Amino acid sequence: MKTIIKVVLLAVSLVFDQACAGEIVVIGNSNVPKMDVATIQKVYTGKFISVSGINVTPVGVKPGTVARNRFLHEFLNQDEEKYTAYWTVRRFIGKGAPPTELASAADVISYVQSTPGAVGYVDEAELKPGMNVIARRSSIGKSGPQSVWDSADEVIGYMQSTPGAVGYFSIAELTEVNMIALR
Repeated sequence: MKTIIKVVLLAVSLVFDQACAGEIVVIGNSNVPKMDVATIQKVYTGKFISVSGINVTPVGVKPGTVARNRFLHEFLNQDEEKYTAYWTVRRFIGKGAPPTELASAADVISYVQSTPGAVGYVDEAELKPGMNVIARRSSIGKSGPQSVWDSADEVIGYMQSTPGAVGYFSIAELTEVNMIALR
């Protein structure tokens, strides 16, 4: 019985953490231009080292944090295991090193603001006025990087019709019908 209660409490806390967490945003030093998700993916996988003529230096938070897990899932369509394996291979074949991992969102913000070309990701709740937000995942949608869906049904329809698509929506919109569609 105690095990069941622990499992239920863990599940509720995970849902609560996700519901309370803000949107993940990618920030850049003041000299870094806006980017679409494809460019963010290339920067964080070492395939681009400059954007619009500006050398970029990606940083992130340490593994195991909610912000990192959400960034990997929402922007790179990967989990920690795949991302670490990817960089292990790249490093082994001499194709670069993974982005620097900093201890906290405050460290990411400080580094990005003080380092020309730096980019990082944080929970939007951590944003300070005047920060250069270069990408938001909510701006990704059904017709490319600048649209959003109007309902959970549209998100699910897109996810079902597009291989590799990732979408998210409010728990309040989740119904038995769309739970079945997600299976």
